[in-house]
Amino acid sequence: MKRSPWLLLCILVASPLAAQTADEPWRDSFYPIISYSGNDGIALAARFALNKRAPWEAPYFYAGRLIADVGYSASGSYLASFRFHAPGLRRDWRLDAIASATQQSRFDFYGIGEDTRYHADSASTGQKYYYKVRRTQQQVRAQLSRRLVGHLWLTGTAQYKVTTFHDLPGPSLYTSFFADGRHETVAIGRAALVFDTRENEYDTHRGLLLDAGLLKGSFGNGYQQWVAEGRAWVPFGEWRSTWLSLRGVAAGSTGDVPLDARLYLAVFEGQVRVLGGAESHRGLL
Repeated sequence: MKRSPWLLLCILVASPLAAQTADEPWRDSFYPIISYSGNDGIALAARFALNKRAPWEAPYFYAGRLIADVGYSASGSYLASFRFHAPGLRRDWRLDAIASATQQSRFDFYGIGEDTRYHADSASTGQKYYYKVRRTQQQVRAQLSRRLVGHLWLTGTAQYKVTTFHDLPGPSLYTSFFADGRHETVAIGRAALVFDTRENEYDTHRGLLLDAGLLKGSFGNGYQQWVAEGRAWVPFGEWRSTWLSLRGVAAGSTGDVPLDARLYLAVFEGQVRVLGGAESHRGLL
């Protein structure tokens, strides 16, 4: 049988590339960041990252990544964080761990629950911080995930965080809910099941991500919270180059629920801001 010279060339090139990908070294990078936001003004930051690239066929871009961020803004907001994310260093295991200290000097606060109303004229020159509060937090969190079968994962999360809220000068919506600043120290444990069929995690066009978990926290006399999140990406069209993205979140809580747990919900490898916060329709008016 006659072999094509192009086939032989492809084999010779592909073999060392496959071995190189499997033994991909850790590579470092460092770069400054300059940004601007309406809340914080100009911010200066820097990032150092140590990355191990994943194989080409993996659904994640990095098999392992260590990221260190520091930043400070003109309003007094700051960030210092270390994150280690390892979705592919060990087969069928994932680890996501973070330690951080942050302050958001102009954190958007629009009340609690769906009964609150937004009034644009409330934020005037005399009370420019009416919908603002200062939020400071220190936390450590680790989430370990194990594949059970196929696309089904079991995840366990442990977190310890200290969060404080302080009102800013002038009248504010926050002071109508709370007479003074709040200091919340919470230890949290969470277990969840995750069903993940995304074709990749960094540029998703197709698949499902379903997450349902139970959380128990130590604040006050203790509290319990369940959170269910569903995300879907549905491609359509002749070339499947256009897609529809859907997301839904549901949650319920009992016990002494801290304010921070009313603003952010724990989900798979992250958190989601609840409706009524800065990322909702009311925050964009």
